[in-house]
Amino acid sequence: MPKHRVVIFIHGCFWHGHEQCTVSHIPKTRTDWWLAKFERNQNRDKRDCAKLRQDGWDVVVIYECELRKKNINNTLHNLTMYLKAPSPNDNNHIQID
Repeated sequence: MPKHRVVIFIHGCFWHGHEQCTVSHIPKTRTDWWLAKFERNQNRDKRDCAKLRQDGWDVVVIYECELRKKNINNTLHNLTMYLKAPSPNDNNHIQID
């Protein structure tokens, strides 16, 4: 959203290792491979978000579970409040919960 200098990522809970979610689990087969894969994904996410913040963008991360029917109203409310705020939080990174 160039007008707001905000980038919004929608992350899949499984692929991005959303720790607070039941959708994010470690498969029972090839566990070492999956753990390494999730770690690479999370490291890439951190690197990409840091680069965007360095370039002056705010970063919003929304996980797929936050878009489910029981959570979507709260998620959209939080996102709207964030976009209306005169200044983002200090670290230029929020996560809608």
